[in-house]
Amino acid sequence: LYMICPNTGPVYSTQSATQSFDIAGGNSHVVDYNGAVLGHTVSGHNSFVSGVIDIEALRQFRVLNLNSNWLKDLRTELFSRMYDEPIHPANLWLESDPVLHAEADEIYRANIARLLTRGAYRKPAYDCRSAHITPR
Repeated sequence: LYMICPNTGPVYSTQSATQSFDIAGGNSHVVDYNGAVLGHTVSGHNSFVSGVIDIEALRQFRVLNLNSNWLKDLRTELFSRMYDEPIHPANLWLESDPVLHAEADEIYRANIARLLTRGAYRKPAYDCRSAHITPR
């Protein structure tokens, strides 16, 4: 497969902030099925990365390579129980605007709670407060 690995751009601490900060450090990549880096940027600002995606070469690789073509060896049945029910709600913002961080965080916490309840995740030995939005 090809990996398109974007990193986040600048983040503003509030909706009215004029100064941004870099939380991710840039380093967006486009990587091919052999691990070759086709495109890369070190910028932590809004930027782009490009690379040639050769689908025909990938198709050839998949049908001719017996040893490094791992997709053919996946044991997907091992994960069927984990994915029997959805983890993240589908189409959350299909017909409405995305929500602010604090509200989205609650959706993500509910996803984690579902994984804990199903046994896909196990609670850590020590409970600590995760990241939260602190209102001004």
